[in-house]
Amino acid sequence: MHTCRCLIHDKLAICGSTGPQALLFDVNSLVQVGSIEWPRPITCAGFVALDGETFATVCQSSGLQIVWDARVGTGSPSLVLEQESTSKGDRFAFAVITPKEQPKIAVISDKGQLTVFDIRQSKAALECVDLGLSEPTKESNLCLQSSSHKPNQVSISGFGHCVLVLDWSTQQQLFKYDGHEEDATPLYHQWYPWKEDMIFSSSSDGSLHAWHAHF
Repeated sequence: MHTCRCLIHDKLAICGSTGPQALLFDVNSLVQVGSIEWPRPITCAGFVALDGETFATVCQSSGLQIVWDARVGTGSPSLVLEQESTSKGDRFAFAVITPKEQPKIAVISDKGQLTVFDIRQSKAALECVDLGLSEPTKESNLCLQSSSHKPNQVSISGFGHCVLVLDWSTQQQLFKYDGHEEDATPLYHQWYPWKEDMIFSSSSDGSLHAWHAHF
């Protein structure tokens, strides 16, 4: 079991990936100031701060999207959104798309379906794209990230040995990085926040690649 952590302004949320709740701590004193009960038993795919008050998580096995208000006040954080995924699949990964004043949640399934939601208008997806990707093996690690500089761009790995860069608003593939060995699977990748179009990716053969998504 791995542990997920999320810094939300002056609060730190911590949960086990299979636990029924997250614990909320004051960053300065590390004193527990609240707890968050999941609305149902889920396997958490991690959680990300949307702003200084709210954070989001997605169930790794169902794609269920949950948004919480982390302001404690006199009680525990409150549920803001519980949205079932419209994508079909058995495994899911997600990313929060900036800008922060208009946060969106992108969810990718192991069936290659990418869905983008505006959390303020959660009932209707902004985009739902079938990428036509081959289904990943059980050993593959799905990873979805959003660009630090261009909110319409996301990157996906876990389908073969490549990392794909897409424009979710136009449903267009912009770049495919195939520098990893064919018998190695990208495990994780991340956009470099201080340099536009630069991405780091690691793979199952122990290699770390730094590359630019030029298009």
